[in-house]
Amino acid sequence: MENTPKPQLKWDIEQSALEYRDSANQVLWQIPKNIVLMAEYTSNEGPMMDDYFLVFVSADGHALNIATASFYADGRDEILRSLTQRWETAIELSLFNSTQWASRVVWPPALVGREYFETKEVEPKTLADKLRRLAFGPVRDYFPAQSVGDFLMSRIGK
Repeated sequence: MENTPKPQLKWDIEQSALEYRDSANQVLWQIPKNIVLMAEYTSNEGPMMDDYFLVFVSADGHALNIATASFYADGRDEILRSLTQRWETAIELSLFNSTQWASRVVWPPALVGREYFETKEVEPKTLADKLRRLAFGPVRDYFPAQSVGDFLMSRIGK
């Protein structure tokens, strides 16, 4: 398993975009380099599954592009160095020891440290949902925190 190729995070210079490729080198996503927000989050699914992620949000006209990559992707350190230079500020990731759901904004400076996600419990509607809840606990829905959503909406069209 240690020799399994990892996904790769890199700049596509020709397209002026950040891209994420799978282990077969297929592009999973590509977003413009005009990133307006970067966040990190962890889940409670480790260590057997990937549980640490980076989120990149770019504003493209009247739309937001939201892309998520594994923290463990090859090329991560190079991208972080490049963003540090571009934004002229240190990027500090701090959730690497978390074993539970946690999130925080990494950039821009005005939002650094704020929660990226808010959660709400999803009420079970079917018998299967109720049994699942009884066996595994409540299902939660995750979405950007209000302050993050307000900030992102202010970036659309700029």
